[in-house]
Amino acid sequence: MRARSLFTGFGLLVSVLLAGTWAANAADDHHEGGAVRKGRPHPQVTYKGSSPYFMVDFDRYTGAVTCRWCHPKATALWEKHDAAHRNAYAGLNKASRKRPECVKCHVTAFNQDGVYPLEPDEEKRTARKMGFTWGGDEKINALFLGVQCEACHGPNCGNRLDEDALIERCETCHNAEYPGFTGFDAEEAVKKLKHGEVTADEHLVFDTYAGVDSCNMCHWPNYGAWREQQQGHVDAFTVLDEKSRKNPACLKCHTTGFSEDGSYPMDAVKNGESRRSGYALRGPAEQLAKFEGVQCEACHGINCGTLTTKDRIRKQCENCHTGECEQDGGFDWEKDYELVRHRPPADYVDTGERKVLLEWVDLEDGLEIAKTYRMPLLVILSNPPDG
Repeated sequence: MRARSLFTGFGLLVSVLLAGTWAANAADDHHEGGAVRKGRPHPQVTYKGSSPYFMVDFDRYTGAVTCRWCHPKATALWEKHDAAHRNAYAGLNKASRKRPECVKCHVTAFNQDGVYPLEPDEEKRTARKMGFTWGGDEKINALFLGVQCEACHGPNCGNRLDEDALIERCETCHNAEYPGFTGFDAEEAVKKLKHGEVTADEHLVFDTYAGVDSCNMCHWPNYGAWREQQQGHVDAFTVLDEKSRKNPACLKCHTTGFSEDGSYPMDAVKNGESRRSGYALRGPAEQLAKFEGVQCEACHGINCGTLTTKDRIRKQCENCHTGECEQDGGFDWEKDYELVRHRPPADYVDTGERKVLLEWVDLEDGLEIAKTYRMPLLVILSNPPDG
């Protein structure tokens, strides 16, 4: 199998290899019953020519809504069986909600004056972002009420913690310093957490269209650039008249993941009848609303995406911009591609800093380089360039 490191943020993220520790953990972290397990990265890289502005910030808290997308089973169990954590903030009285010493353990990622007091890594107590900010935006804070996934597992895609590490997290709040502490047994409490039964390795179905809201969970800078710079794509559905909104010939290019009678005409032939979700011609209104317009997956590929090169993206563009539609005013790849490329804000300064990249190496070579340089190496296993 070949390993590819051109990370566009939409590649099939498969494994994080931590230099210096990869050998000891390789069997557990990357294989299970001989099959490679899908995972999410902790370090971050960018691909050649891209701005670091678009790199995913894995030190940024996102809230449980993000975790739910990749870990639906674990989240469902947490919601059903862990009411004490889920409703931790709701259970506080008005007086307690005005006391930082109470709130910090009843919300996720509590931040007061730029410091995250419950962050176990001292060096990162002032480096985290988002979370519940004392005196901050109420709408953002609402995303972090209660003791959510990131409170125990760490920000964003989190960390796979062993039982001892989880016990330490529990004891940052469940200790004698807090009122109501009655000899809490963290070891027994961890064993009772039902969502651990499905583990953190739930497999995401990569043949299911996710919609732009899911892409936004990790790629908020790209999402922002798309919203601001690609109005024609964003509004592609809303500009259609009532008649055109019922015409498959129009919908297939003005929505994302269009499916007519179970087939996806804008998708590769070999996958034309195996996809899921997307804008189904006779689907429920709630689902259809998620896929209006030309979103990320229309250009970059389904779910976390596989179309990572300009040539492959060009083919996606030319699927619709054929000149056959009377609304298509002509398409010039070289000129028009430059108009729709995601660009950072005008005041953003690109320092030119990049993480180490590998370009078409064997997996074994990648492991060796990780060991040699003793630094994180993100390895992405994906389809070869010919699809």
